[in-house]
Amino acid sequence: MNILIVTNIPTPYRIPLFNLLNKKLEERGCSFHVAFAAKGYERRKWEVDESEFNFSHSYLKSKKIKLGSVEKMLFTYGGILKTLKEFRPYKIIVVGFSIATLKLYFLSLIKKISYIIWTGSTPTEGYNSSIFREYFRKLLARRAEGFIAYGSRAKKYLISLGIPPDKIEIAINTVDTDYFINADRNTKSVSGGSKNILYVGYITKRKRLDLIINALKILSDKGIDFRFDVVGDGDSKNEITELVQRFKLNNKIIFHGYKQKSELPEYYSKADIFLFPSEYDIWGLVLIEAMASGLCCLSSIHAGATDDLIIDGETGNKIDFENTDNVVQILSYLISNPALCKRIGENARRFIMANASLEKSVEGFIRAINR
Repeated sequence: MNILIVTNIPTPYRIPLFNLLNKKLEERGCSFHVAFAAKGYERRKWEVDESEFNFSHSYLKSKKIKLGSVEKMLFTYGGILKTLKEFRPYKIIVVGFSIATLKLYFLSLIKKISYIIWTGSTPTEGYNSSIFREYFRKLLARRAEGFIAYGSRAKKYLISLGIPPDKIEIAINTVDTDYFINADRNTKSVSGGSKNILYVGYITKRKRLDLIINALKILSDKGIDFRFDVVGDGDSKNEITELVQRFKLNNKIIFHGYKQKSELPEYYSKADIFLFPSEYDIWGLVLIEAMASGLCCLSSIHAGATDDLIIDGETGNKIDFENTDNVVQILSYLISNPALCKRIGENARRFIMANASLEKSVEGFIRAINR
């Protein structure tokens, strides 16, 4: 039995997932292959070592179509029909409501094929939403055999498209959590308050670092000591650095630029509090990395991962970062209560170990395949 995944590009967080999925499918006598649309694109700066790929894979002859910004990229998935003919898959797992999914939809009208849509899409609540988009997604979903959702919010969205709940499996969207759980945390502060705050991610408008800077300005004016490390890059970096300079926070807020996966544990290990302020995110893998690293996390209510990972006050805090006064109040309290901050971080780490491992994710894939 051949299982094919059609997805966009290889990423450091997907490779361990595909390696484990390949292993589990081999144990069941199945062959596994991943067809990538491309090796990468402009926005993605990570380094991928193909020697770490323990699964069969190929690259399609896709064209890249940029839609307005580097955050929006479409792939044409050229050559997908040739791949289907060569591999002859029993089931196809295709990424999202993509051009690849559209091609499979049309193919299913003339040929018996079985495809499963793997998606993290959530209700956009006005963020890039349109009637056409909803109709298009309902159309593609109509002929899908099943669905794999990133988490509970994505599952609810699929149900809103008219998909029966029993056709949807959740395969928690995650990273190699063991990599971050087992990283050296000996450099984490143990006294004098929880002063080290961290952000990891792209610096773009929708990530809303401006809200964080505004809150930190108030903390600074109150005489509260802290250090805020920003790990990442993006097209809003100049705007954010100018805001930091205007507020005279240069000595408290440090920009480190983009870092590869191998470099991230150093930053997580030195931090006490992690901030994830995005105004819209279908998920949020950095939140899993931070929780696995034992950090006390403040996570946006507008991120899909928050629903599944944050138990308010126990494994982190659900935050509306537009409410600056509340952000300031919570940060002040956590900074002055290091024991609480540490306890929440340890709760978060244990929660990730139990509920968001690669093994948990693979179980969801296997359930969807076995339907």
